[in-house]
Amino acid sequence: MSDELLRYKREVKKNLDLLSPIFSNASIGDFSRDLEIPKKEDEFTQIFVGVQVMLDVIREKLSELGEVNQKLKKRIEEKIKEDRAKTEFLMIASHQTRSPLSAINWYSELLLSVAQGSLSEEQIGYLEKIRALTSRTLKTINYLLDFSKTELGTYEIIKQSVDLKGLVEKVVSGFDYLIKEKSLNVKANYPKVPPQILTDKRILEVIIDNILSNSVKYTSEKGRIEVSIVPKKNSVLMEFEDNGQGITTSDESIIFEKMKSDKEEKVGRSLQGSGWGLYIVNMMTRKLGGKVWYKSKVGKGTKFYIELPKKIK
Repeated sequence: MSDELLRYKREVKKNLDLLSPIFSNASIGDFSRDLEIPKKEDEFTQIFVGVQVMLDVIREKLSELGEVNQKLKKRIEEKIKEDRAKTEFLMIASHQTRSPLSAINWYSELLLSVAQGSLSEEQIGYLEKIRALTSRTLKTINYLLDFSKTELGTYEIIKQSVDLKGLVEKVVSGFDYLIKEKSLNVKANYPKVPPQILTDKRILEVIIDNILSNSVKYTSEKGRIEVSIVPKKNSVLMEFEDNGQGITTSDESIIFEKMKSDKEEKVGRSLQGSGWGLYIVNMMTRKLGGKVWYKSKVGKGTKFYIELPKKIK
């Protein structure tokens, strides 16, 4: 090997030794070290200059990224505070509303108990509707209180054995006045041996109520709603099917989100109500260790699936 080639190899090794610490630091995300560029100008000098320029650009971009991350972090923190404030307001408003509604409900029941014979059937019908609506609203307020506690992290899971068929029937009966008003055909499919599951009954009732509320609300008069319970090995599947208006493609990505004001202008099944129902269903289903999904065709109807473990962890 010629002396010139040996000198060149030594020069290459020397320059690689200078570059090695820079690339070692870069491999662990440290771009703070500058490269010492040799005073001697040769083909290696151009490489050193190029590497230093690369380091300068990376540092500049990392600085910009850091600023963006700080702004994003601030926005996330503000959003968390805003959501918490909304949830706390919802809890306070629910508490404040519950007392007068309880009074209205009590007086309507009292009037019904003493009104027999002194009021017409039409007037009694109005009172019964007032009682049904206030009872329904009170139940919704209690659900919202549980939901608020869940969002704030203050709700404590209470495990108990739940008769799923009995609970579904109880929730369905709460919609009797709306079902009759819209002449809906509600069908239930239960297994021969209805399953008992170990879960939080209050949360499960909220889930079933909100799903049924969604079906009743968006199913046209004389429409059909079908509820099924399908036991599995370690879980239970509940199916809620209706032949309502269905969910539009544009709503699919936000169906389980809290509704925002900028989304309320869109047209779609999920956006015509308060926008909280399906968000609550999704959040509380996950709270019980389950999952929720759906299939839908616009103009044909929607089928929601809720799968829950037979024993909550």
